[in-house]
Amino acid sequence: MLPLPGCARAPAGEPSGKSTRHGVAAAPTARDAGRHEQRATAGQADSGRNFCDHRSMLVTRGRVLAQRFYDVADEVDLKRAAELVQSLSRRPQFVRSARQIRLPSPPLEMSLGPRPAAGHPAVDVLVRLYDVGALAVTFAVDIPCPLDGEALIAFASKFLGGDDQFIEPGRAIAQEIVTAVRAACSTRSVSDVTEEYTVFVINNTDPKTDADALPDQLDVARLLLGETGPISRREREQQSHSYISYGPDELVAVDWNSALVYAPPGSTDITDLLELASMQLLELRAYDDIVGRRLARLYDTLGQRQESDFHQRRYLSLSREIMRLFVDVTEMTDRIEHSLTALGDSWLARVHQAALGEFEVDRWSRLVKDKLEVLRQINELLVDQITSRKSYRIEFAIVVLIVVELLLALLKAV
Repeated sequence: MLPLPGCARAPAGEPSGKSTRHGVAAAPTARDAGRHEQRATAGQADSGRNFCDHRSMLVTRGRVLAQRFYDVADEVDLKRAAELVQSLSRRPQFVRSARQIRLPSPPLEMSLGPRPAAGHPAVDVLVRLYDVGALAVTFAVDIPCPLDGEALIAFASKFLGGDDQFIEPGRAIAQEIVTAVRAACSTRSVSDVTEEYTVFVINNTDPKTDADALPDQLDVARLLLGETGPISRREREQQSHSYISYGPDELVAVDWNSALVYAPPGSTDITDLLELASMQLLELRAYDDIVGRRLARLYDTLGQRQESDFHQRRYLSLSREIMRLFVDVTEMTDRIEHSLTALGDSWLARVHQAALGEFEVDRWSRLVKDKLEVLRQINELLVDQITSRKSYRIEFAIVVLIVVELLLALLKAV
């Protein structure tokens, strides 16, 4: 999490993120869970489909979108944030509501223009701030066209290696934005979790290639894995299940860590949807981390012997904290899950569902809900214990009053 300046930073959580912020050591992201298994099969002999000569097709126009995602707040007032970003020392080229993204509350979109990043002298940077507290930083790198298939795969491998050269520039930009919009953010519960995703966009080829024929001209499986060597038949078959095509010039191949988008120039619907899916994964992982840390604190607190009035008041405080967290997380997870239920285009809906499936969003959603259920049960136990102890005190007070009245009556009789 990128804590806002002047705000307390949440304690370190479970080491579940590949890239961390503020110098925290890197650890695998959720998408890295399957990388080792995939790498294990990637070096085996490629006995899969026969490809045409990759040199017969040249990519003449395209970009690589290196997307980096940060959890920066619980909630953001986007209207207020739009006013505050004007105070940046280097003003954005434009600040607008990204209404092309079909959300009840579209994110705030900021173009920061070309900036040096990851060894590239000028990379276009686009930032989107979502009302759920997620910040997406996208670095758009032009593909040095023309490239044949093998050259494109070699170029792509630079973006999918273990050393993420965009995480530091992304972190610096995110901190810059967060500092500017601090007054528009609520930051009660934040997380250090980050996400990363890479989208390879091909707009034009020479000769012009039909979407159905593209997988025969380009080894898409190796491209998405960033593998310059051969891969196994099993790995190739697994990759082929994620191909989605609509028009003759539209093809999407979605993987857990990267995607290929073959679309006409100017088309951004698919890349926007992939960004939204990654944002959903980020927020679910962030809440899983937050709730997990809260549970660890609760276990430590409840494991202590607590009999004094001070600790009883602490029980009440814990109960209120649990209920507040339960309400916040439930509200946010519902907003995330229903963020794109109104997609009318079945083609876009299929792409979005494919991305959610690759990212295992349902599994992360279940993990969060399971932990919330544990929180609810703990809160019920706390409330029961508080109520029972209050009842004991009331009963004791009643007994004392009765004894006092009896003693007074005896004294009067004497």
